[in-house]
Amino acid sequence: MSKRAHNLPVNTAAINALKLIGVDVRDLRPDRPWTPDADLYLIELYEQGIPVWDMAAETGRTQESITIRLIELGERERITPDMWGREATGPVPKGPLGVSG
Repeated sequence: MSKRAHNLPVNTAAINALKLIGVDVRDLRPDRPWTPDADLYLIELYEQGIPVWDMAAETGRTQESITIRLIELGERERITPDMWGREATGPVPKGPLGVSG
């Protein structure tokens, strides 16, 4: 990777606007707050049949954080068991936690 990749122009006004609503785009901690976009991405991974441990690696979060968020999304009816793996292009594991439902 070239050094230029680290010197990309930054839209400071957009970053400050996001900070005003409580979103820090530079926050990469595994326990960072969930955003609507992060929820949508997690739902996409769920629909692809991606296991929790791979979701955690993909999003830079812990498996515990992913599991808790999937439960919360299920409680809010944003995801349902029949959505698991419906967009998968290959074989789908038994469930997000690797167990049958």
